[in-house]
Amino acid sequence: KVLDVCAAPGGKALVLASSMFGGRFGRDAFDPGVRGRLVCNEPSKERASRMQETMRNFLPASLLDPHTACGPHVVFTAADPGTPSNTMERNGPYDKILLDAPCTRDRNLLREREAGKLHAWSQGTLKVSSSWQLKWLYNALWLLREGGILLFCTAALSHDECDGVVERLVRKASGSFVLEVLPLEQGICDMVPALAAESTPWGTRILPDRTPFGPLYFCRLRLVRRVHGA
Repeated sequence: KVLDVCAAPGGKALVLASSMFGGRFGRDAFDPGVRGRLVCNEPSKERASRMQETMRNFLPASLLDPHTACGPHVVFTAADPGTPSNTMERNGPYDKILLDAPCTRDRNLLREREAGKLHAWSQGTLKVSSSWQLKWLYNALWLLREGGILLFCTAALSHDECDGVVERLVRKASGSFVLEVLPLEQGICDMVPALAAESTPWGTRILPDRTPFGPLYFCRLRLVRRVHGA
């Protein structure tokens, strides 16, 4: 089972669905041996509606059919990740969770400077954003199986929204979980030579001074085990 916590507008969710089910489903054919479930959550009701429309336009209907064996294989939810009990929990626990968290998105700030967003930026904005990220990450850990992997991503430059929030998460979770930070495999870097990924103390970042991409930060955490009583 895989959970995309903030799935809108749907691009990442489509890639996940392709990776999980590609070659097993056709528009007119159904493989009854398929297992697995992708839960696409989007807390914004408006964005969730658009995301669901996108997914339905691109995915075979059999993936969404609740009457197929072990179906539906793709599920939509609109839960608030800040609440500990919600529809995401009812579909879990999960083997892998993706949290592409809302953040300040520095590249967009520059692109939209005419709209006044850069002028409105403040240190308080970072503090609020990182606090939400920490809360969502901590709640996500409770949805993960032992041995499962949580992938945290942002499009921010600030330490507070990247390594800083991961460091705070590890400290906060220490009484409930044993976590392992997973490095970026060299094989992935070799697949995309222009990635120019740089290691950080807690994750990996891609910066726009060395590549056309980014800024992008991500950290992979494995939930090794729950502490007794958690």
